[in-house]
Amino acid sequence: AYQKEMAQRRAYIDSIDNARQMAIEEAEKEAELQKKIKEEEEKKQKILWASEQKEKERLRKIEYEEEKRLKKLEEEKEEKRLKKLEEERRADIISKYGNDIGNKLINGEYWLKMTSEMAKVSLGEPSQIRKSVGHWGINETWLYPSYLILEFENGILKSYTE
Repeated sequence: AYQKEMAQRRAYIDSIDNARQMAIEEAEKEAELQKKIKEEEEKKQKILWASEQKEKERLRKIEYEEEKRLKKLEEEKEEKRLKKLEEERRADIISKYGNDIGNKLINGEYWLKMTSEMAKVSLGEPSQIRKSVGHWGINETWLYPSYLILEFENGILKSYTE
């Protein structure tokens, strides 16, 4: 009877040990499964992140191309506006001074006996004007950054120094 009881106790302890071992194995399997699930989630996150980065880069490229296109359109618009202004300026000059003199002024030419108004049309505003007034009238010396000097007497070009 003692041996039988001992065998039953041993069987009971073995069943507890087996149950414990099965629980440990089950816990290890669960831990391994959780680890795999976590790894898969991390892979998904990395793939999602990489996908998001690719999409962001694609959108940046689209935005860059769109900005480039808009800048080009703005430049073309400004170019057209400036061309129109230049055409209007040319038309105004030729209308006012005639074809021959108008074209000389448009081309930036200057000559003796031209008026100070013509010089401004042809060369633009000088960087400096020196003026002297006397009984003879008004003398002006116009200085340009290109070292061009124009001498006017009563609004008529009398001499120039290049």
